Amino acid sequence: MSEVRSGTLLSIIKMVLTHLDSTSIICVIAVTADDHIIVSDHNYCQFAVHVYDTNGTQLHTFATPPGRDLYPTGLCIVQDEVFVASYNLRVPAVYRYSLTGDYIGILTKDVKSPWGIALKDDGEELLVCDDNSIKVFHLT
Repeated sequence: MSEVRSGTLLSIIKMVLTHLDSTSIICVIAVTADDHIIVSDHNYCQFAVHVYDTNGTQLHTFATPPGRDLYPTGLCIVQDEVFVASYNLRVPAVYRYSLTGDYIGILTKDVKSPWGIALKDDGEELLVCDDNSIKVFHLT
């Protein structure tokens, strides 16, 4: 029988959400190699991706894809890029960003309702939960 592990709360990082109101909900999280915390903010009408330091101070906000709305439902860091799954009824997609939030481009629009993403151990494939399936995309 395998060992059962339990987690011990080490700390709580209170995000300084001065740009948001009480309707903001942090839904998705990723952490960079230099301990920057990337979170998706779901605020009913305004959706965004923000980057914080370990003190909870906001460092920057990701750019909105040109001509599109960003509804972040998944985050995954791959080396020096961040992939953001966006469930937008008009244009669902997985977008590529730099670690500083600069928009790079679209990984794929071949998704219907992406709600989570993860990197495969080999570092060459990105898995996307999409409409009751998992789609695998080769990173180039």
